[in-house]
Amino acid sequence: PPYEFRSEEGNVSVQGKIDRVDGWENDGRLYLRIVDYKTGGTAFRLSDVIYGRNMQMLIYLFALQKHGPKYFGREIVPAGILYASSGNEYLDVPPDVSDEVLEKKQRSSRRHSGLIIADRTVFRAMDPNDPPVYLPEVIRRDGSPDPGSTYTVQQEVLLKSFVERRIEDSCRGILSGNIRSMRRVVQGKDACQWCEFRSICSPDRQPVAAQPLLSDKECWKLIEGGGEL
Repeated sequence: PPYEFRSEEGNVSVQGKIDRVDGWENDGRLYLRIVDYKTGGTAFRLSDVIYGRNMQMLIYLFALQKHGPKYFGREIVPAGILYASSGNEYLDVPPDVSDEVLEKKQRSSRRHSGLIIADRTVFRAMDPNDPPVYLPEVIRRDGSPDPGSTYTVQQEVLLKSFVERRIEDSCRGILSGNIRSMRRVVQGKDACQWCEFRSICSPDRQPVAAQPLLSDKECWKLIEGGGEL
């Protein structure tokens, strides 16, 4: 079912198609994970979410949490989101590369990027290898969960609220007739570079909205505080 936003100005329905959903049953609850396939190397960053970008998988995840009990007949636990490569992985290594270096590069190339619930039982269910081979770097060297790749149950609630507010703000903007374009540059990369609507928006004549990369700690602080930059 779509995500629906209703207000006095009108209603907006947000919908899409999920590439893949993985489920794991444990103690009467169904843990669901969203997987999005990409042809290029796409990295998940909380910093993008703060600026209202790359929220697609999170919207899917929280929609499943909301509507899942009706379809699956049990409580849904949002277990995480992952980007996965849909193409062949080629490693750029010299002919005389050592087996140790090659193995390290291969392990690194297999890792997916994303955000996973901070639960070691869930980690093992998703990837039985110790340490995990396919998951992001979910555990730091000191044994604590990595804040850029994991979230606690409390943080999941705050993140869901944050994403919903971002959607509602966008819906209000659409309903009020706000269609202004904004050229965004993140880490030197122009978000408008490959857009098929460049000729309409003329981004070269638009003011540049520079959006610095925020640390994971800064992102969670903003999410917990309401998300105001």
